[in-house]
Amino acid sequence: MHSMIKISLSLFLFLSLYTSSYAVHTTVKHAGDDIFIQMMDQLSMDQIANMDRKEIEQQIGRKFKLTERAGLVLGKYKINRLFKKGLKAQEVKQQMGRGDFSFSIGGFLLGFFLSLIGVLLAWLFWGRKGLKSAIFGAIFNILLIWLGWSRL
Repeated sequence: MHSMIKISLSLFLFLSLYTSSYAVHTTVKHAGDDIFIQMMDQLSMDQIANMDRKEIEQQIGRKFKLTERAGLVLGKYKINRLFKKGLKAQEVKQQMGRGDFSFSIGGFLLGFFLSLIGVLLAWLFWGRKGLKSAIFGAIFNILLIWLGWSRL
């Protein structure tokens, strides 16, 4: 039990240092640098839904960062859900926005470590992007607690 707490704390410290340095380096972004805008311009919704990450990276000519990878998973999930509802590719593209491909590590960590309070804080700090990430963090935390209790 103590080793799991030590691992969690060291992971939290590493990610908090990473996210703080990441926030400093990415404060100024140009619209042309946004990988999701490039992806939406160059690929159709069918291609995004059916291609894996490496194929999309080859088509765009740029690799995804860690947070962009998580955002891609969330975006592809929404695209597939809209296709299952019976919408056509053009209708899906109209319903997709930049926020659908976003993920916040800070929001995830707040949700993971502080659960409901973290979800509310992430919502206040980062809006919808942080709220979505914090909810995933809280769900991941609940899953780990459940797995821990089931092993006892």
